[in-house]
Amino acid sequence: MKKKLIVLGLISTMTFSIVACGSDNNPSNETTTATEMENNETKNNEDDTVDNKTESVDTTDKTDELTDEYLLSLSETSSEMFLYDELSDGSGICIDKYIGEDDVNAIIIVPTTIDDKPVKEISSKAFYNVNVKAVVVSGDVEYLGENAFHFSEIEKVLITSPIKEMGNGVFMQSRIKEIVINNAETIGCTCFSSSTIDTIKLSTKTIQDGAFITSKVQKLIIESECVSEGAFLGNKIKVIEFLDGKFTFDDSDNGKFEETLFIAPSGSEVEQYAKDNGLNFEALD
Repeated sequence: MKKKLIVLGLISTMTFSIVACGSDNNPSNETTTATEMENNETKNNEDDTVDNKTESVDTTDKTDELTDEYLLSLSETSSEMFLYDELSDGSGICIDKYIGEDDVNAIIIVPTTIDDKPVKEISSKAFYNVNVKAVVVSGDVEYLGENAFHFSEIEKVLITSPIKEMGNGVFMQSRIKEIVINNAETIGCTCFSSSTIDTIKLSTKTIQDGAFITSKVQKLIIESECVSEGAFLGNKIKVIEFLDGKFTFDDSDNGKFEETLFIAPSGSEVEQYAKDNGLNFEALD
């Protein structure tokens, strides 16, 4: 009988021990472990969300307009994107050709110096048939070669360098939204011939023969006193705005503006010309 009691006591003790040992694997611990796992998974998901947010940051250009100030603040395009030669007199560099790939989002800032020499010339057809967002020519460039931008398709061309001479047809048959030429002695013969341009803003002294022949220009803005040398033969300019109202027309220009609106200061030479020739005129506010 005593043996049976001892055996029963041992069994009870073993059973209690087993239950006690099993307490390390009780449901409450399993719940704790599951909760930890859930928390870790939640944290990982949050981390992934953060990573995804970082990856989805909008890196597109926020510039609403290609202002002159914005374009002039950009870094110059690498000289590796151009073929170029040193001028025969050793005074500077001539850009022969842009050899970068066409990219409708690309902005080309022509270098002001290459190999420690100033860039002074843009050669004939240097940007022929180029399709990019914008091209900026600044620094000491004095010459734009014949057909330099022929057949090009560009949103904006900004030229701030002191252009002394242009070849014929610099922008011939081009499709450009805006051209700004800030400091040119002369706008060359057939410069904009057969081109389609929204806005041209010029600061120049002379516009040569046939500069706008058969061109389709929505608006021409002339910033300084200027003389035409038969520049408007066959033009299709919708609006010409004369900021200072000073402009000398060639006799051959008479009768070439039947569909053009002239905008200039009231009482200016341009207003008188418009009245004398029965042309549309609007006073500049």
